[in-house]
Amino acid sequence: MFRYTITEEEYLEMSAFMLKKRRGGPKTAVPKLLLKTVVQMTAAALLIFRYNEGVAPWMKWSLGILSLLWALISLFQYFFVGLRAKMLLAQAKSGPQAKNFWKDHRLELWDDSLHLSFGSERLELPYDEVTEIAETESLHLIFRGRDVFELVPKRAADGFRETFLQAWNSAKAKKMEGTKKSLIKEASFAKNLSISKAELAKELALMKKRSLRYACGWTGFMVFSLGFPLALAVYSAAAGAWPTVALCLLAFVLFNLRLFVIFTPSYRNLIEGRLPDPGEDGYLLAVKGRTAYFLGADSGTSYSMAKLQKKVRDAEGLFLYFEKQNMLFVPQEAAAGFEVAAGLKKSIRAIAASDTGVQADDEEETAPEK
Repeated sequence: MFRYTITEEEYLEMSAFMLKKRRGGPKTAVPKLLLKTVVQMTAAALLIFRYNEGVAPWMKWSLGILSLLWALISLFQYFFVGLRAKMLLAQAKSGPQAKNFWKDHRLELWDDSLHLSFGSERLELPYDEVTEIAETESLHLIFRGRDVFELVPKRAADGFRETFLQAWNSAKAKKMEGTKKSLIKEASFAKNLSISKAELAKELALMKKRSLRYACGWTGFMVFSLGFPLALAVYSAAAGAWPTVALCLLAFVLFNLRLFVIFTPSYRNLIEGRLPDPGEDGYLLAVKGRTAYFLGADSGTSYSMAKLQKKVRDAEGLFLYFEKQNMLFVPQEAAAGFEVAAGLKKSIRAIAASDTGVQADDEEETAPEK
């Protein structure tokens, strides 16, 4: 059992960490800030002072005030993290749990879950709902989703991180082992794959590049981040505002760094770092009903075949693209059996039709060259 109290300084540290985490790193936060301040104010100034023929004065003033407010709010959110953290602390001290939160905390690590108590509050968090354990200068932060479940001071919990990771990984591996045994018994197709983590990362990086070609990886945000700065640059060039053109092009590059990274060798390493380890028997690929499963040593992903958008086959295997940019690679050693079990001998249109009970003609997908 770990026993401790939370100080106001530690709560401020946690709040500041959360605000910076949600803001994102410099590669994403700086382009967003430029877009919300310099780029949008430049666009507003062009509309107010250069192309203002027939525009009522109140509309000009309204546009200017809204543009200025948007910029000021964006600057406040980016630069005044400490002040915003103090505002969150004030809310915590006056919130419904304030009476109990500042009392002694007791945290126990059970075989399958965390048990936390403070004051009259009793909370439980299963290990499979823990998404991350982060670390600041003086805190360990246990995350459930995007929110902090508990902050554990380092001063009062020596060796906590190692103890927690051991319990967390053990619980995940135990649960995954049970899931695998159940799937092997009940699935219409199940196979342990010989592909390594590095090889899988290579194929997934290739899939991500192809997803842009097929429009499976495009989102409204990506279209906006590409189109808006370029459209504004063209508009500014037509008006002869060359400094604005330079700013728009800079915003375009900065705002789309994540997209450009896809085409660099480091992207494969990034994917590999996020993949689960294969385990002693390798990754398990299985099909049960209308759902496909890809499981590693301690975690995995399920894919609803009803959400399949596109399938592509080449000499390496089968590439499947699902909604919300989810992807699944099926190596050649398992592709034939997987296709039969998942019903992929039919076209995607026919698969969707089978879910709705409507007949559709089969159509063959063609594989592009790498």
